[in-house]
Amino acid sequence: MALGGRAAVGFERALEHVRSEAATGGGIAVANGDGSRLALEDVELDLPGGQRLIAGVNLVLGRGDTALLAGPSGAGKSTLIRAIAGIWPFGRGEIRVPPGARLLVLPRNRICRSGASGT
Repeated sequence: MALGGRAAVGFERALEHVRSEAATGGGIAVANGDGSRLALEDVELDLPGGQRLIAGVNLVLGRGDTALLAGPSGAGKSTLIRAIAGIWPFGRGEIRVPPGARLLVLPRNRICRSGASGT
């Protein structure tokens, strides 16, 4: 199914925003860290249209640390995880991920209903 109408225009605007950020040295830099810590420095996340979603995120998590992201719907929790995974380009700041690191994200709600067979 091809994109059409407003969806295509919105997508094109989002691409232009990412290209503009990249050309001016903006955007979120995701780089290899020091091997033992996940570090976020001055991370700001935007929506594709340019509206600010999150600002001023500074965080360091060491190997084995756990974290809970809590907030109201639309606050940017899932977007922050996308940025850490390197799949959210809208924003600024630096994210350093240990080389070869794996990220485990658990949903707050159950994926399977009670009593459902896992086989």
